[in-house]
Amino acid sequence: MISKLFAVALIAVIVGNIEGKTYNCADGFPSNVSNTTPSSCCAKAHSFDLDVFKSCFNKYGNNPQRAGKGLAGPMNAAECVFECVLNSTKAIQNGLPNAPNLIKSCTASLAGNQDWIPVVTAGINYCIKQTTDNANKLQQSLKNDKIDGTKICSPSSAFMIGCMFTYEFRNCPAKYWNQQKNPACNELKDYFTSCPTPTIN
Repeated sequence: MISKLFAVALIAVIVGNIEGKTYNCADGFPSNVSNTTPSSCCAKAHSFDLDVFKSCFNKYGNNPQRAGKGLAGPMNAAECVFECVLNSTKAIQNGLPNAPNLIKSCTASLAGNQDWIPVVTAGINYCIKQTTDNANKLQQSLKNDKIDGTKICSPSSAFMIGCMFTYEFRNCPAKYWNQQKNPACNELKDYFTSCPTPTIN
């Protein structure tokens, strides 16, 4: 299962070192940036249709008990939201992201924003590779999460979207970056550079 820390941002279970700073990614954000939201640091364009996200959140995330008959519990609700988003945009096939469909969907959401389209496209290609490379771990995570054979949502979609989120944040174009000159934003960027992909539990 992918960590529910994606409510803030999905992170990796690795120890990274950037500019002399060491982060234990499993511990979450450093305490001095815990109150700094990524959106306040990077005025990021929306690479997914917000209406789709809202619809999926209302269906699965707003009330875990509505997460679908047979799901293994509240912890899986977040993964169901992300799976719903990718399924709604036809961006996932056979449990793995489909690059052409995902790029087409995200490009449409970006509405011709030439600052972000190259970043998002590169992020999709990077994150599809990461998702594919971790397919066995993700599949094992799915098996481990099943309870008495009940059907639950795959962590692959949450992994993919979490990876895209951190990639886009790390590569935020300069004109959109830290307009409030908050020093915590640079540390948050260092943290996501050290911890670029989501946790696989």
